[in-house]
Amino acid sequence: MSPPIFDPIRGALLRSQPDSRLVTLAREGRERAFEEIVRRYRAPLVGFAAMIVPADRADDVVQEALVAAYASLLDSEGEIVLRPWLFRIVRNRALNDLRDTPVADPLPEDLDGVAQPGEIAERNEQVAALLGSLQALPAEQREAIVARELEGRGHAEIAAELGTSAGAVRQLIFRARGTRRETAGA
Repeated sequence: MSPPIFDPIRGALLRSQPDSRLVTLAREGRERAFEEIVRRYRAPLVGFAAMIVPADRADDVVQEALVAAYASLLDSEGEIVLRPWLFRIVRNRALNDLRDTPVADPLPEDLDGVAQPGEIAERNEQVAALLGSLQALPAEQREAIVARELEGRGHAEIAAELGTSAGAVRQLIFRARGTRRETAGA
């Protein structure tokens, strides 16, 4: 069967219809009404989706959203304000896509997951330098900075252990950091 002769007229009539009329016609099972909705809103929806997901995924997100919108349109009878309704569906689909799509940074080609001897030696040197700089500190400064930085204890707790005030502990830690910076710079 060939398409009707008045097809361009029907297309023009559908294009002139307000969104509410297109919703009513689509709910009545007239697929061309939904095609007009898609024609009217697809480009702005893709642009909106591209602001949320990577641009190469935006078209797929909109396609999924339009399929869901069509099914929802046929199943519901409530009043729909078409434009915000479609944008809300696209936003939700885009956010779901972000949540469901794993993001993996490419790993360097030379990474095999095992520390290389050079990396191990460098790390050992750094640890030895750290321990040396800590050993060079006066005993109270060393105890205060180790308790704070390595053990994560609070100033009041350290002060109680050292038999001093929290302010004095802050000063000890400040001096220890300064001394470490000076020795690291030398």
